[in-house]
Amino acid sequence: LTRAPKVEIEMLHLQQTLLTTLDCERLSGLVQRCGSLKHLELDLCDLEEPQILVESIGNAIHLQDLLLTRGYSDANASTRLSQDAHDMVMRLLHNPQNRLQKLSLLGLGLADHHLMSIVDRLPTSRIEVFDIANNDIEAQGILAFAAQLANIKSLKELVLASNPWDSSATATAQYDECIAALLQGFKANDSIECLSMSRLDKELEYCTHVNWLRHRILKIPSAIPVGLW
Repeated sequence: LTRAPKVEIEMLHLQQTLLTTLDCERLSGLVQRCGSLKHLELDLCDLEEPQILVESIGNAIHLQDLLLTRGYSDANASTRLSQDAHDMVMRLLHNPQNRLQKLSLLGLGLADHHLMSIVDRLPTSRIEVFDIANNDIEAQGILAFAAQLANIKSLKELVLASNPWDSSATATAQYDECIAALLQGFKANDSIECLSMSRLDKELEYCTHVNWLRHRILKIPSAIPVGLW
């Protein structure tokens, strides 16, 4: 597949497939030259040299759905993989021609500083689904994200579950501060219809339900009676 002069595929899902350095180089070329590729899923632990893909994914403006995850790895490898994943995403988001609509960064060990730099690029993106479940995001990262929510008008679905900020071990005052900031952001942005958290707040849930209903009503072709909305 990687050696074919012309490849037309829409989806590439590579997990539990160990790739050598040479394989990574071939995959890098495939990802960059295959303009029909819309959906890419990679387990970075399966790649001997994942940094080889940073440039090719950054130039793959045809991607619409990118999922990066990490299986088992030791502490030193985990830190490197977190940075590799961050660099791939940042390079792609920095390209104004990217068509990315769904971004899933699962179990990569991303920390607050990773999230904060990614979030800075979201207001000018086309991202509709943003999933950062099972990372190392704490209150600082959530507060920075919440401050940008009003500007991320394309966002429809947000997954923040399984991060330290909303675990039972987080101090109540810190958790409440995050919830208040998210709520303020949600009230300033009516595009978000779905939210997933480990401890879902009723007010946030209400906001998403109202947004979902509003969008469905506005899609009704007939005129909406005065006073209904």
